[in-house]
Order: sequence, then C-alpha cells, then structure tokens
Amino acid sequence: MASVPADPVPAIVEAEAEGSTAAIFADIRDTLHVDVVNLIWRHLATMPGALDWVWSTLKPLYLGPALADFTDTAALLASLDLLISVDTATAHLAGALGKPVWILLTHTPDWRWLLDRADSPWYPSIKLFRQKKWWNWQDVFDDVMHELRGKQT
Repeated sequence: MASVPADPVPAIVEAEAEGSTAAIFADIRDTLHVDVVNLIWRHLATMPGALDWVWSTLKPLYLGPALADFTDTAALLASLDLLISVDTATAHLAGALGKPVWILLTHTPDWRWLLDRADSPWYPSIKLFRQKKWWNWQDVFDDVMHELRGKQT
C-alpha cells in the first residue's frame, strides 16, 4: 500500500457532490476541522470550472492510487473515527469491520437499507441519514452537520 497517513484521520467524506453540495463539504471541513480525504463526484466533472473549485477550495486528499484492494481500504478505515458516505462498497466494508459509518441515502434507497429507520440490522455501527423529499439533499446534510456538531461537545 502506498503512503497512507500514519496519524488517525478524523473522517472521510465520500459522496457524490452535485452543484452546491460540494460547498457542504467545505463547511464540514472548515467548521468542524474534519479532513476531507476523498470525494467521488459524477456530475461536477461536467460543470465548467467545478473540478478546479473542488481542488482549490476543498483540497481533498485523493487516496485512490494508494488503495489497490479491500485490504488496503480496510487498513485505511482502521485509522478513522468515522466514515461519511453514500451507499458504496467502502461503506459496507466499514460496517462489516464495525467502524462507525454514516450513510447518506436517497428518498427510496436500495432494499437492504429498508425504510423508515436510521439503523441497519446488518451493521450495528451504521447510522442512516435519509432524504425526506426526492432530490433534496439539504435536509440530509443539515442532519449530518447537526450530528457532527453534537459530537464536538
């Protein structure tokens, strides 16, 4: 595995950032002093200047080349206090390892997350944050920010 930070990383924020959603990550980083380690975005790549903004403003630490397989990913996850992610293989791996994970879900998520609950019967360390309305991520990010601020006290 390539060089992964030796000191524990407070959190990884891994999510699809669409438009102003990326600004939420800057707020998380600046307000809570949380390292934004990895961002996965699909739609920002098509927006003129968006990638430049992400790299210059958020300054994410991109660890993709350092992670050759799930063993490398598990080693990185072991150094985290918390993973914040959408429904990804990384989130499932962290849950299987018993690491705290907050998963950001769409209004009607994949079947395994069930409905109307904030926990997972498969992964006790996972907390689910759900869209209350279709395509509205703001409520999800507001809930995450509220929870993060609560963890600071």
